Amino acid sequence: MARTYSNKYLLIIVLSLAGLFALSKVYQWVNADSNFKQELSLPDTAGIQGIEILRPANAGLGRTILTKGSDQAWTVSDSKWSKKAFHEAVQQLLVAIQEIKADQLVAKKADSWAKYEITDSLATFVKVTGADQSLIFRLGKINFKQTPGMGGQGNVSGSTYIRFEDRPEVYATPGFAAFSFNREASSFLDPTVAKVNPQNVDQISFSYAGDSSFLLEKKNGNWMIGTALCDSTKVQGYLQGLSSYSLNSFGERSNLGPEVGKLLIREGGIVTHTLTLYIAANGAKYLLESSRNPDNLFKLNLQNDWENKFKGKGYFVAQGS
Repeated sequence: MARTYSNKYLLIIVLSLAGLFALSKVYQWVNADSNFKQELSLPDTAGIQGIEILRPANAGLGRTILTKGSDQAWTVSDSKWSKKAFHEAVQQLLVAIQEIKADQLVAKKADSWAKYEITDSLATFVKVTGADQSLIFRLGKINFKQTPGMGGQGNVSGSTYIRFEDRPEVYATPGFAAFSFNREASSFLDPTVAKVNPQNVDQISFSYAGDSSFLLEKKNGNWMIGTALCDSTKVQGYLQGLSSYSLNSFGERSNLGPEVGKLLIREGGIVTHTLTLYIAANGAKYLLESSRNPDNLFKLNLQNDWENKFKGKGYFVAQGS
C-alpha cells in the first residue's frame, strides 16, 4: 500500500513539474513578444529625417526616397528625378508610420513568410530614419474583414501583415498600412493646378493660335465675351472647377513641345493664375504648366471635359446671343 501511494505522489510531482515547465515556456514566449512590443520604438514624427520605400518588383512602382532638408522641407525622388514633396502627402505618410505597431503575433518562423507575402521579394520594404535611430520593416498581404452593417451594408476593417528587420516573427498591424506605402513616387507631389475664389474672378483671357483667342469678363453683373452674353450657369460651373483644380498625372519638361494655349485668370483685377498648354514632344499628350505650382508639370487629357479648361468661346456664349 505504501508503495502504491509513493508511486501516485511521484506521478503527481512529475506531472506538476512538467506543467510548470510548459507554463514557463509559454510565459517566456508571451513575455518575449510583450518585451518586443515595448521595445518597438519608431522615431518621433518631428525627428524623422528620411523614408525609403521599395515596392516588390511585380508592382512596377520602384523605389521612393523622401528626405527632409535643413529647412524642414521634404524632397521626393525616384530613379529618374528629384522634386519638392507635397507637405500634406508627407504628413499623411508620417501619421501612417506612427500607427505601425506589432499588435498581434501570427507566426513565429520564416517558413510562414510566403503565406503572408512577407518575403523579401513579395513584401514592401520600408526604412524610417531618425536623427539617432532607424527602423526597417516589411509590409505584406492585407487581411480584410467584413462585418454585417445596417441596411445590408457591410463594414470593412482589416490588418496588414508586417515583419521587422532581423526578426523571424510575423505580426498584424491594424488598418491598411500597405496602401499608404504602395504608391508611385509622383503621389508625393503637389497635384494643385489652380485654386481660385469664383466670387473674385472678374476676367479670364483665353489665348490660342490664329484668331480664336477671346476675353471672358464680368460687366455689370453679367458675363460677356465682347458684346455676346454668356450662359451664367456654364460660367459658374467652369469657375467652380477652377476653385479646386488638381491633376494627378505628371510630365517632364524634357518632353515640352510648342505652346498652343494660355489662360490668364484675374481676381480683383490682378492676375492670380497663368495656365500654359503645350503639345508634348512625342505628340501623344498635352502638358500643362501652372503659375500656382511651378515645380510640377501636368499631363492633360483634352478629351476629358473636367480636365480641359481650355474652352472655346462657343462653350460659354448663351444661345441666341
